[in-house]
Amino acid sequence: MNKNDALVCRILELCGQKHLSLSMLKRLSGVSDQTFAAILNGRHQSFKFTSLLKICKALDVSIAEFFDSDLFSGEVLREQAYKRKGNADWKRKKQ
Repeated sequence: MNKNDALVCRILELCGQKHLSLSMLKRLSGVSDQTFAAILNGRHQSFKFTSLLKICKALDVSIAEFFDSDLFSGEVLREQAYKRKGNADWKRKKQ
């Protein structure tokens, strides 16, 4: 899992916890349709921090709360990167 995937997973996770549909989140956040779609479809390489702030505000979470997830731990990102590369012995690599 790369950082972009982790962002999308976290947005989906928080939407589920807050009982918000993606269309409602988009509307509440005020993020443009194009930016919102690019974020969720993984087509963004980077986007403005203000877009993430708007999404966090709509989700009623702080930036710290948004990133307070195992999805953003180095270990999870490394594990997913090794698995994506077909490296079955990723556990040895982390030591």
